[in-house]
Amino acid sequence: MVTCFRSYVLAALVLAASTTVAPAGTQQARDDARVAAEVDQALARAWGSPVPSALADPLLVARRLSLALAGTVPSLEEQRALEALPETERIDHHLEALLASRRFADYWADRLARAFVGVDDGPFLAFRRRRFVYWLSDELAKGTRYDDIVRRMVAGVGLWTDKPGTNFITAHDRDPVKLAARSARAFLGMRLDCAQCHDHPFSHWKQADFEGLAAFYAGIQQTMTGIEDGNEPFRPDGRMMMPPDAPPVAPRVPFANDALPGEGTQRERLADWLTSPDNPAFAKAIANRVWTLLVGRSLTEGGVDDIESKERVPGVLDILAADFVKHDYDLRRLVRVVAKSHVFRAAANSSADHFTAFPMVALRAEQIAGALVQLSSLHTVDADSHILFRLMRVGNEKSFVERYGDGGEHELAEARGTMMQRLVVMNGRVVRERIEANIFSAAGRIAALAPDDATAIRIAFRLCLTRDPTDDELALLSLGKDRARGMEDLLWALVNTTEFSWSH
Repeated sequence: MVTCFRSYVLAALVLAASTTVAPAGTQQARDDARVAAEVDQALARAWGSPVPSALADPLLVARRLSLALAGTVPSLEEQRALEALPETERIDHHLEALLASRRFADYWADRLARAFVGVDDGPFLAFRRRRFVYWLSDELAKGTRYDDIVRRMVAGVGLWTDKPGTNFITAHDRDPVKLAARSARAFLGMRLDCAQCHDHPFSHWKQADFEGLAAFYAGIQQTMTGIEDGNEPFRPDGRMMMPPDAPPVAPRVPFANDALPGEGTQRERLADWLTSPDNPAFAKAIANRVWTLLVGRSLTEGGVDDIESKERVPGVLDILAADFVKHDYDLRRLVRVVAKSHVFRAAANSSADHFTAFPMVALRAEQIAGALVQLSSLHTVDADSHILFRLMRVGNEKSFVERYGDGGEHELAEARGTMMQRLVVMNGRVVRERIEANIFSAAGRIAALAPDDATAIRIAFRLCLTRDPTDDELALLSLGKDRARGMEDLLWALVNTTEFSWSH
C-alpha cells in the first residue's frame, strides 16, 4: 500500500508539472513585474514609518491565488507539483496555470455576473442568467477584451439565447432606470442612482445626471427576434414637482462629454462612452473590483461600487487603470499585476493599514464550499474531473451557500463570520459528507494508504490548510486505533478552525 501511495504522489507531480505557463523571464513577465513595482512604490509612499510585512510562504500565496481565482484551495496534487519547482518560480507558475484553466473563467464569470445582473434568475422566457454566465465564461476563456464584453452587453441586439450579452438588458426588464443604476455601479463604480428622485444632498450628483444616463436606454423593444432599439423618449416617473406636460429627457452623460460619440444608436453611443479611454472611471472601477477579488479589501473606503470615496492608498488605482487601458483592457494582465504586488505576496495581518500586509478577511460562502469539495479529493477537481465530481461540486456549493448565507451582488462588502455560519460548518451535511472516510474519498484513501499516523496528519493539514503541521501540533495529534474515524475527526477539527475559513 505504501508503494501505491508513493506512486500516486509521483504521478501527481508529473501531471501537474506538465501545465504550460509563461516562462518567468519573458518580456510579459518583466513588464508585469515593472507595473507591480510601481504599485509597491505608491504603497510605500503611504506607509510612512510602518515596516511592510515580509513575504509569505509560497504555498500560502498559492492558497490565496486558488481562493481568489478558482474559489477553492490548492489540491494535494497541485501542492506537490509546486514543491518540485524552484521556490522562486512556484507562485508565478501557479498563477499562470490558474489563469490558463477553465476554473478561472468559470469562477470569475459568476463573480462578474453578480455585479452585472445580480443573482436573481428572473423570468425564464425573458432572461437566461445561466446562459449569460456561460457566455461570460466563454469570453473570459478566449481572452476577449473587457471593453468589448461590456459594449456587447450595453449595446447588443438580438435574441438573448443567440446573443447572450443582451441578457444584461432583459435582466433589468428593459427599464431605463434600472439599467442606468446598474451601469453606473458596475461599469463606473459610482452611485448615481442616489440622485434618482432628487438632487443628492451629500454628493455633487444631480437628478439630471441620472436621468440623462437613463435616457440612453429609452425605447428598447422586446420582439420575437429579441432586443431591438425603438424611438420612445424617456419620461421619468415619480420626478418631484414635474409638470404633466414636461418635455422628455434627452440623453446626456454626467462627465467626460468629449468621449461621447455623435453617431450611432443611443445605446451604441453610451457603450462607446462607457468604455472610452477618455472615461477614467471605467478602468478604475474594474481595477478596484479585481484588486478586491484578489486582496479582499477595496482600494476605496466606500467599496467596489464607490470609486469616488476616499482612497485607502492614493495613486494605486490610477496606476492599475492606466496600465489596463494601455494593454487593451486585458483582465488577465490586470490580475497578474495585482498578484505580483508586495501586498498580495506579503504575510497577513488583520490590523495593518495602507496595505502594509495582506488583509485577513473571512472567506465567502462559495470559497468555503469549493475548499470542502477539493479536500475530499487528492486530485484537482476541475473541468477534467469525472462528471460525478463536477456534479457533486455544483450540488454541494448550492446547498452549502444557501445555508451558510450568500452575499449576492454585495458579496465583496467587508464582513465577518456569524455564529450561525459557524454552526453550519460544525453540523452541516456538506461538511459531514466531504470528510467521510470511504474508498472514494481523500480521507478514506489516506487512512488506508498512509504508512503512519504522522504522514496521514501531514496530508490532512495540506488538504485543509495548505501547510504542514508544526512540531507541537504533530506531537499533540494521533488518529487512534480506528484510523478512518481518526481522519474524519481530524479533518472536522481543521475545517472548523478560523485558519480554514479566513484568507490569510
